[in-house]
Amino acid sequence: KVYMKKTLLIVLMAFAGITASMAQDLGFIVKGGIGISNFTGDLNGSPLFSWKMGVTGDFAVSDFLGIQPGLMFTRKGTSDPENIGDATVNAYYLEVPVMAAYRIPLPRTMLLLNAGPYLACGVGGKTKIDMPEGGTYEVDTFGSEGLKRFDFGMGLGIGFDFEHITAGIEADFGFLNVADSPRAKARNMSAHITVGYRF
Repeated sequence: KVYMKKTLLIVLMAFAGITASMAQDLGFIVKGGIGISNFTGDLNGSPLFSWKMGVTGDFAVSDFLGIQPGLMFTRKGTSDPENIGDATVNAYYLEVPVMAAYRIPLPRTMLLLNAGPYLACGVGGKTKIDMPEGGTYEVDTFGSEGLKRFDFGMGLGIGFDFEHITAGIEADFGFLNVADSPRAKARNMSAHITVGYRF
């Protein structure tokens, strides 16, 4: 628990430092979305219902280019992964994305293209395994035999930017093997439809 608290503090301080350095021309977007998540690699399974919510900064570098650092809480994982059987892996992460945002003017709106890295820390979740003889076996997703807590990857997005409303599609692709075993490989992958409100 102490380790988790220190990790969360580091993540929050990183987000605060990024936003403070840009505060002279910074707006905020409260955002949420729903979609699917899965693993690529040895633990690939069926898509799992996923969601994300949080706040994103919006720092204007120019009329068309911006930087959007964020702090998101998201559910990832998979259902019925290979080599495990009937199971649901629920993994909850705090993510700090830092996205470049390029705006293309369109009639009455802006086409928004996003790309950038993210850093994530697993903060909780349970893996539920259905036993052949009946019943369910439940373990901590980030326990000693579960997933590694830290993830790093690339986010991509496309959407429309109105005066106060943003809407689009976002995808995250993990670069790190989050399986806590040298014999297995698993990387996070997720996609969401998102809606946000700019303040």
